[in-house]
Amino acid sequence: MIMLQAHHLGASKIQSYGNILHGDWRYYRIPACGQSENKCGVCIILSDKWMQFIFHSQQVVEGRAHYLLLKISDLVYGFLNIYVPNDRAACKGFWTHFVQQLPHVDHWCMGGDFIMIEAAGDRVGVSNVVLACCELASWVCFLLRIQDAWHLP
Repeated sequence: MIMLQAHHLGASKIQSYGNILHGDWRYYRIPACGQSENKCGVCIILSDKWMQFIFHSQQVVEGRAHYLLLKISDLVYGFLNIYVPNDRAACKGFWTHFVQQLPHVDHWCMGGDFIMIEAAGDRVGVSNVVLACCELASWVCFLLRIQDAWHLP
């Protein structure tokens, strides 16, 4: 599985790049809201061998969040791809709406561009939105029982 955010690739270009991957792949592409068909958005690229396990796919936030649900044996796995807005007010609204839309599953795997940093000293640029979104993103991870893989041993 490959998760892309803000990739600026159109559906045809994603397909052509997919030809370099071994095997068959399915593309779930959600264009960014307000953007042309060929720019931004989120995309989940999934190997065809996993298609038999998918039982639901849904856009959670227009152009910014999408999930696939796979049922393997008796467990449901959610794969969530998000691209958080780079605006303080939009960021807060995104997380609030986002949490209300997610179904309960046995296990979540979440990837994306969270527009956040761990420490203020890591910030590059002039936007303070990254600092405002950290607390909300941490709360979402807590609610979904997600651990940050970067910090796992």
